[in-house]
Amino acid sequence: MNLIETIISAITISAISGLAWLAYKHPHAYKKMIPIVPAIWLGIYACILSYNMGAIKAFGSGTPIPLTSFIFIGFYLYLMLLSYLPNLLKKEDDKKPK
Repeated sequence: MNLIETIISAITISAISGLAWLAYKHPHAYKKMIPIVPAIWLGIYACILSYNMGAIKAFGSGTPIPLTSFIFIGFYLYLMLLSYLPNLLKKEDDKKPK
């Protein structure tokens, strides 16, 4: 793994941890971000896919595309779980009609 892949991996793990923390500690704020996060992830996936395709073409190395797709689908499912988290964390006061 070269330096740029290490940096990108560290930033990705930090972003995932930050999203999980935001979704758990501040569910109402995260609920406002729900439509934006999958669109950002789709853009990131397009960049990763382009990078891998270029690395495979130029150097004969890189992450195989099916593995990249599997990671994308897994993270997308994780995002959907986080999007449901604000509903799970509602207090009883929020559930009662006013």
